[in-house]
Amino acid sequence: MITIFKFCLALFFFMCFLTVEVNDRPIFTHIYKVISPATTYVQDSVEGLFKKSIAGTKEYTKKLFDNSVPKMKDSVDSKLSGRAKKNAEPLEKISEDDRNELNQLIKNH
Repeated sequence: MITIFKFCLALFFFMCFLTVEVNDRPIFTHIYKVISPATTYVQDSVEGLFKKSIAGTKEYTKKLFDNSVPKMKDSVDSKLSGRAKKNAEPLEKISEDDRNELNQLIKNH
């Protein structure tokens, strides 16, 4: 609380100092006349850098979103795909002898 009070008191005295008139103009006007070219230069530089940054960000974001959309439709045309098939029967018939031999092989190994 004391720090806030000290800050407000210092701000008040600083504002009073800037309003003191010298040669029929406040001290603030004299200070502004001296530092305004530098502040204008800094403001223009920061504005230019900000515009370059925004332009670069827009370009990067556009590339990012352009690359995220697939160029072709993803589809599986294989008969081995996991989609439900209309025909659930096997493509080839296995005879009983072959089936028994396969079962024996499975049991032995």
